[in-house]
Amino acid sequence: MRGRDTLGSAGALSVIFIYAAGVDRVVTKLQQNDQLALRRDINYSSLAMISEHPFTGWGIGVITICLRAIVDYPFARLGVCAWYFALVAMLASAGTVPDSIRVASWNIDHGSGLDTITSALKSNPADLYLFQEVDQNALRSGQKDVAAELGKRLGMHVSYAAEFEELSQERGGKAFIGQATLTSLPILKSRVIHFQRQSGFWQPHAWLPSSLPLMQRRLGGRVALVTELEFAGRRMVVYNAHLESRSAGPIQVAQLDEMLADLKQYPDGTPAILGGDLNTKYFPSIYLHKLQRLGFHSGTGEKIERTHTIAMALDWLFARGSIKLDSGRVRRDIKGSDHYPVYARLTAE
Repeated sequence: MRGRDTLGSAGALSVIFIYAAGVDRVVTKLQQNDQLALRRDINYSSLAMISEHPFTGWGIGVITICLRAIVDYPFARLGVCAWYFALVAMLASAGTVPDSIRVASWNIDHGSGLDTITSALKSNPADLYLFQEVDQNALRSGQKDVAAELGKRLGMHVSYAAEFEELSQERGGKAFIGQATLTSLPILKSRVIHFQRQSGFWQPHAWLPSSLPLMQRRLGGRVALVTELEFAGRRMVVYNAHLESRSAGPIQVAQLDEMLADLKQYPDGTPAILGGDLNTKYFPSIYLHKLQRLGFHSGTGEKIERTHTIAMALDWLFARGSIKLDSGRVRRDIKGSDHYPVYARLTAE
């Protein structure tokens, strides 16, 4: 009898909780692949603060718990306080804040082969992905939000920036293509650089049917997705770019220079990654040596490798600051796009 009463009480409390929190919120929470992601990110942030400021970086929230322990519920509060400090100590001793991660950049060709792409990524995991040509509500990719779907399938944080509205891919709503940065690291901030230098090739014209996919008419322009992450206790800036393809080189160089100018706002030595489909189809060594002169190094070293199924070295991963990219490799064994992904190991120095 007592068991039935307990079950009844638990059921009643569950109904009250769901009503108070909201059904949609509860369902969304239950659908999350990683229920503890937010708490873990908070602990990672706490560790980073403590590492950088050992005496002042413990955070006002922890201090408040400890102060209240003196006057309010002493045993419970002291227990929570002790538990938190013990948890932080265990995470620190276990090296939970990573100082080495795997990074990949991949033009996924709209994400049309989403199942193939997902399978490839799960078999070849990374901690930070820079994706280009990522569709949102486009007919050719099943009107999916490809970035959000990948984030859900991989259990990662997502940042997305649309560059073009795809006029020939719309049905019942606007369709976009852009860049997505997915990561298991805490995202601190995201923003978009709308390049000043653009090609007029993609713009619609009265005499050219915008509804035909072959014409590929678009509104918008090329962008760089800038995401600030927390890595090895420091802020790291990631530039995810898809530079202009309809240019013999001058527009790509101008867009690259805009990213480099943007990077100057950060203190010298700030860890930075610059990667993506840079469309370096003409004289790729010019871009490699230009970035090397500015303190960047490529994940594949001095090698210039074909990253497209037909020809051309288009896709890159570069790093600068107190980080190092090495063991870089173009993965021609991975299918799902007309581009091959570039993988590399990133280590804090």
